[in-house]
Amino acid sequence: MGDAPAFYGGQKVNQVFADINSTINLSFQWPPFLDRAVTDWTETVGKSLADKSDTVVALDQWQTRLTTFAKSQGFTVQAS
Repeated sequence: MGDAPAFYGGQKVNQVFADINSTINLSFQWPPFLDRAVTDWTETVGKSLADKSDTVVALDQWQTRLTTFAKSQGFTVQAS
């Protein structure tokens, strides 16, 4: 716990990780269509980053694609 690796800027990273452990939401779940989310991200946001184009537009495209897919699979989608 007391190590301070140079890779992490000399901070006692294991202590940092231990301290934030209680903030982890244990009810978190990956979406059942994570593979689709990753593919759509690559084709929208990832492409915008590679092309140096408008990432805000790409994020909107990604959201639309995921929302459309989720609804087509019978999921209820709500804005948060």
